[in-house]
Amino acid sequence: MIQPDTAATGRIAALMDTLQRAVDLPQHQVAPDRFHISLHNLGKHAATPPELIARGKSIADGLRIAPFDVTLDRVLSFQGRETDPLVLADAGGETPLKALWTLLGDAIREFALGNPARAGFRPHVTLMHPRARILETRIDPVKSLVGQGRHIHLGRWALNA
Repeated sequence: MIQPDTAATGRIAALMDTLQRAVDLPQHQVAPDRFHISLHNLGKHAATPPELIARGKSIADGLRIAPFDVTLDRVLSFQGRETDPLVLADAGGETPLKALWTLLGDAIREFALGNPARAGFRPHVTLMHPRARILETRIDPVKSLVGQGRHIHLGRWALNA
């Protein structure tokens, strides 16, 4: 996953508060410390197998991509999911983040860690789970350099070319 930096996390939290007041959406908000953009899922595990962790770290250590900005400038409801989450998303199109997603997916397949998605990636941060749907709306961009209601960090990697 990609996590927003501290400044972007603050802007996303402020945006959630503004949306809540403007639209009066009953919801379950995502806590700011859980904001992230999911890249690939390696499956659900009661306890993550140590071999999976070791191989995942090996993949991350081997990635080479220059640092880049992530810009999210749309708010919309993702439809077709259980609760139609309200998300902060990008405008679509090719971006360095999508290039990273592709590179990471190729490495996951090469290391036989799973079968990552091959298409349909739209970078997004889930904000809340309202009962109402929101049509895609352009907003001032939020930029950032790049289960159990918690995340366990197994490692952090800085991008480098």
